[in-house]
Amino acid sequence: MSTEWQAGYDDGYKDGYNAGLAARKPTTENGTEAKQCLDYYFQTYKNKLGCVPTIYGARDMKILKGLLKNYDLEAVKETMDTFFAYDKRVDYTLPRFQSRFDVLYLRNKRIAEGR
Repeated sequence: MSTEWQAGYDDGYKDGYNAGLAARKPTTENGTEAKQCLDYYFQTYKNKLGCVPTIYGARDMKILKGLLKNYDLEAVKETMDTFFAYDKRVDYTLPRFQSRFDVLYLRNKRIAEGR
């Protein structure tokens, strides 16, 4: 048994949800870039440490997709290189990379600008 307000609420929710989906970056493009970043992370980790990283697919892809919403693919890769070169902790996981991203990105930006 549905009341009038429930029917209106359901319709409004569906319209708002669909509008939100239309405004997002296309999933395939963002997913492809995130996959490229994950592959790059995997290879860089393997080359630096001599072993393969443990990948938590859903968690790690979510982190990379979140970064790619605000930064382009090259910026994320360059910052990842800085992460492996200058972060001296052994914890080279993607959650740690995410937590250090802003500091490392700004460092790269200042160097590029000559500051």
